Amino acid sequence: MLKRMFYNPTRNETLFIASCAERLIKNEQQYGAHSVCEIFTRIEQDIVASLLKQEQQYLQFRLAFISRQKHGLEKHILFVSEIKKLERKDAAAL
Repeated sequence: MLKRMFYNPTRNETLFIASCAERLIKNEQQYGAHSVCEIFTRIEQDIVASLLKQEQQYLQFRLAFISRQKHGLEKHILFVSEIKKLERKDAAAL
């Protein structure tokens, strides 16, 4: 149990992506390109099987934050990435 507390690859990955998202929201210029690249890489890895079946692939992500308000939930889109065209070699490399 002690080992799981410190070594949890899934949780570490989640925290890393959350930190990339926070940098984008805070508009930290020195980390912006790196954060976008890291998020794109994780998304591409997650959907690689479906990407290989398509002829042309485009990818875009957005960071949506949901907060609870008195009248219900509010959704705020705080970042929208550029549209990235995936080359066939990019999809095959994943």
